[in-house]
Amino acid sequence: MHQHARTGRWVRHGNTITLFDLRDGARTGSRAGVLELEFESSARPTLRRGSSGSAVRDLQTQLRSAGFDPGPVDGIFGSQTESAVRSFQNSRRLTVDGIVGSQTWGALGSASTSPPPSQLPVSTYPPFAGVGGVNLQNVLSAMARKRYPVFTQPYRLNIVGVRDLTGEPNRFNDSINVFFKDNFGNWTFKSNPATTDPGTYYLLNPMNVSGTAIVVPGQYPNSHALGLHRGQYTALVQQGPITVVRDPNKDDRLDFASGTPISGVYGINIHRATSSGSSTVVDRYSAGCQVFANSSDFAQLIEWCQRHSQMYGNVFSYTLLEEADLDLD
Repeated sequence: MHQHARTGRWVRHGNTITLFDLRDGARTGSRAGVLELEFESSARPTLRRGSSGSAVRDLQTQLRSAGFDPGPVDGIFGSQTESAVRSFQNSRRLTVDGIVGSQTWGALGSASTSPPPSQLPVSTYPPFAGVGGVNLQNVLSAMARKRYPVFTQPYRLNIVGVRDLTGEPNRFNDSINVFFKDNFGNWTFKSNPATTDPGTYYLLNPMNVSGTAIVVPGQYPNSHALGLHRGQYTALVQQGPITVVRDPNKDDRLDFASGTPISGVYGINIHRATSSGSSTVVDRYSAGCQVFANSSDFAQLIEWCQRHSQMYGNVFSYTLLEEADLDLD
């Protein structure tokens, strides 16, 4: 908010006072007898889009320290700064209005006095290795070896499936792993029992004449968005291309190298099995989709996806690894 007060010889603009008609402008180094002075105020001004001055620079600096990108630290409250403010407010469960009042200033102050990331432990949920010995470190190492990008912006989700290659069909013996950083650089990691393969029912009764789809390991940028799985409940619905092979021989074995890989949008959604509790048999729950065994695990994913969507838009990437890609004991 801009404040102005005039006497004819000085003007206040935010925290800057401009003096006019100075007799010794050359000595002061000012232009044509004009001198601009900045002063500090103990009160935090309310800021919004269109504000400018040193208070906005302070805001931008604190946002950047808290892990939110306001754009250049230039003292101009533009669209990028407003977006960073809204993301910060959402992360702290404040009113998301893009206006920096006393509550937002206070939350920023708390963030700036928190210990630096190097002094904070890596947070994991659950606090032990995940499904089949999968953990955050071996997933990150595999991603680095394959040169797959990892998102490190606060609360931006990494969704990574890990496929068991024993070839046992119709079991939830894979995992879908979800991890993200918070504002201070801590990782949260959750490993969930899942299948990345079609169930026996669709191996025997493929929906496509060429055979049942099996997702090929790889990274698929912007492949999914929040939507309705078969019009019934919120899930991650495929919107970008994914590569699959077709298992055409209508038996109960998973043939991972059965044909030529093809890419397209085939309805490879990320969803749950049963609506409550856990499932142990895949059966009709997957015709190639990536499916959570436990409904509570899936509900947690959707909650995190909704926060991600508010901060970064309704677009998600999916990565599929094989157990052989990881260093598992």
